[in-house]
Amino acid sequence: MSKKRITDFFGKTCAEKASSTVTNDAQSDCTIVPSLKSNENETADEPGPSKKFKPSTFQSSWKKDRPWLDVNEKGEMICNYCIDNKMTNTFTTGCTNFRTSTLTRHVATTDHKLSVLAKTESKSLEKTVQNVVSQQEGAVTSAIDTVYWLAKENIATEKYSSLLELLEKEGCSNVKNLNVGGNASYRSTTIAQEIQQAIADTLMADIINEMKGSFCAAILTDESTDISVTGKLIVYVRFVTKDFELKSHFLGNFNIGEKDATTITDKLVTILTERGIPAEKILCLGSDGASVMTGVKNGVAAQLKRLSPFLINIHCVAHRLALCTSQAASKLDIMQQYKSTLTSLYYYFKGSSVRSSRLAKIQDLFEQPQIKMREMHDIRWFSFYNVLEGIYKSWSALIIYFDSTELSKDPKATGLRKSLLQYKFPAMTWFLMDIIPIITALNLVFQKDSLDVAVIKPIVSSTISKLEYLKCNEGHYKQEFKRLLNDGNKLFDHELSYKIQQEQMVEFAMENFIDKLIENMKKRFPDDSVSVISAFDVLAMRDLSFVPPSEVDIYGLEKLDVLLGHYSQPRGDPEVPGIVDEQATRNEYSLLKPLVLQQKYPRDQLAVLWKIIFECHRDQFPNLLKLASIALTLPVQTAI
Repeated sequence: MSKKRITDFFGKTCAEKASSTVTNDAQSDCTIVPSLKSNENETADEPGPSKKFKPSTFQSSWKKDRPWLDVNEKGEMICNYCIDNKMTNTFTTGCTNFRTSTLTRHVATTDHKLSVLAKTESKSLEKTVQNVVSQQEGAVTSAIDTVYWLAKENIATEKYSSLLELLEKEGCSNVKNLNVGGNASYRSTTIAQEIQQAIADTLMADIINEMKGSFCAAILTDESTDISVTGKLIVYVRFVTKDFELKSHFLGNFNIGEKDATTITDKLVTILTERGIPAEKILCLGSDGASVMTGVKNGVAAQLKRLSPFLINIHCVAHRLALCTSQAASKLDIMQQYKSTLTSLYYYFKGSSVRSSRLAKIQDLFEQPQIKMREMHDIRWFSFYNVLEGIYKSWSALIIYFDSTELSKDPKATGLRKSLLQYKFPAMTWFLMDIIPIITALNLVFQKDSLDVAVIKPIVSSTISKLEYLKCNEGHYKQEFKRLLNDGNKLFDHELSYKIQQEQMVEFAMENFIDKLIENMKKRFPDDSVSVISAFDVLAMRDLSFVPPSEVDIYGLEKLDVLLGHYSQPRGDPEVPGIVDEQATRNEYSLLKPLVLQQKYPRDQLAVLWKIIFECHRDQFPNLLKLASIALTLPVQTAI
């Protein structure tokens, strides 16, 4: 049997594949005899008086017990068996001698007998082929499962063949059946790659079909450069399905060459067009806030708005928070010096397994946690917490390590020991342990899959309040540091240098750092203005239960006006009609508020609340459901 392509196992039913295989094989193998001419005159009229009983048309009752008999479009009798076997006789061209005796004579002909024999052999072959296809189908399914498992476990595709050998050795019968069909064994790396592509194509087709059925979608994108210095554009999509389920999917990592706004825009439009997604369906764009994305006149967002007038651009909240921290630290020399010392520590131990092993032994000896030195990244300031925690828990072990090192032979160790024993280094470490965990906790919230726009404002306000508390009060770790100082100048019996000169410097730096953090957060997460993005939290109604009954009617109307101002008015050139009806939306919102209160619907997650409303009241709130779909797809963070 000829080898089948892997893609034949996607998009066809087993019955269709079996039928296709049987037809091809039957045509090549089953027509084993040449057509034999019959000398019988099948259409000769009956002699004598029988002519007056000749029926004028075909009688359907004649087909009983004659499965080969049929009538063509002209009403003439034909023999399907003879036609299938490529015979040439009256019953293949059409017979008009409507007599049962004509049928009897045809059954006795050599042509018909050979055709019946070929039909019988064909059925036997079909059964045989179906058995082979069934075995091969199970084997190929096992091969597909194997390739899928390798991909899920991040194991190289080159291990596919050896894994099949292991499965066969362990008695997996389906894998043994991969050898059915001679040379079609489906065991090569090429086959594994073909299976991978078939799986990817099938999954992507499902994603695109779901996306096409959604009301709107968001694009989350970022540009980068690969190892060959080729510009890349990574693209995710986010949408609410027709069943009101929020989904986020990886769409691809595409080559773009140049990374200017026009090239990126053209690439995004091409990606959408090739997949049959209209550009106007994209109502949100999430990015890292780079000028190429957010440029007012010719940025990617501005160019996409010409195709989708209701599109809004969102600067990822995690990126915004990272900028708040990095910019606050960049203005303080003492912070840059501290970071430089951390980086030097990392590379000192990274370059030698002997040093790392020796430090681990010291940590173990003094019953301290074995924490490795971690790298500090400028663009990932939240990796700073892991680095900071490592220093906080290992400072004493580090000093012991350097004290036990022959410093005369290791100038790097001499410099690091001196830096670690300056008062400002441990003081900064303990003081930052009060500040950085607060920012890290906020960052972790921002990276949750379930994050919705209604969460941002309260969690940012809470974070700012915690930072403002530290301006006026000593945190836990700052108090601990002061308790640990013995004789006013020793930490864990290690004497610190320059305490008098550096004490005020550290205090000033920490106050300045907190002030800059708060200032940047208020600037990048403004509390006093209502934008289209922040207005969407009106759909969450989290604080509705605390509103006095007399004020329920006016609750949320200000933010609703902002949403309607953007989505209910025509936009673009030529003008595109609004997405929602303004008055109908207002009416729906006035009905929704008492309904949510009476039914006590959960409001801790926007997606959960609107899934309930969709399932129970979709006909009552069509306009609000459109706004809720947009709210859920908003890419408030791109850290998917």
